[in-house]
Amino acid sequence: FAYTDFQVFRGKEPPSGSGLKSWHGADHRWEDVFGPGRACAELGLAVPAGMRRRDFAVYAGDVYAASLYGPQVLPSASLIRRERMGDLSFPEFDSLCGDWDFFARLSHRHGAVYADVPAALNRSHEDAVRLTRIDGAIQLEKRIALIDRLWRKDPDFLAGHAAEVDSRQCSLLLGLARNRLLAGDVPRAREALARAKPLRSGRTAGQWRVLAIASRVPGATALLRLGRALRRALS
Repeated sequence: FAYTDFQVFRGKEPPSGSGLKSWHGADHRWEDVFGPGRACAELGLAVPAGMRRRDFAVYAGDVYAASLYGPQVLPSASLIRRERMGDLSFPEFDSLCGDWDFFARLSHRHGAVYADVPAALNRSHEDAVRLTRIDGAIQLEKRIALIDRLWRKDPDFLAGHAAEVDSRQCSLLLGLARNRLLAGDVPRAREALARAKPLRSGRTAGQWRVLAIASRVPGATALLRLGRALRRALS
């Protein structure tokens, strides 16, 4: 399949910026995902007239590993060969990470081509029913479950990337524990911490220790809430 960048437009504002950069950060480098790209002009491809204002890079590879850290593809900015889909489909039980899951699997089977040019527009509706506005704990639970059903069940990937999978899942579990502590759900916070415990290393070990203490000390949850309020006030 092939996919491109996209632009977001809100209300009456003109589309601008890079949608994928807003997902991954301004310092994101496609070379870190795919390796070196090539200028589209070098490939002899027919470029639509609206895109001829500048050349752009084209990359080929696999977004499976990069998908461990976040979604890579906006579905409306992609084109898929029907015969390559096989038995793959969007998992209907996961409305939040279903497209993330699908494109990671499809890429791993057949590879992907990314054209670093915005070829789609994404309307942003700032309302309460947006998937990104779902409760934070639910979002974290969905992402943890995605790792469980995809990379945790891939022995070939784990053979070379087990430490990355552990680190990423540990960070998500610690985020879930923090979220639950702030909500006053101490028993479920301890469940998340228990699962994160064997995955700790380096920085996450210190974070785990702080949250483990907070889950045992009376009044610690109030201190966490105060710290969050202060960070928001100063940001």
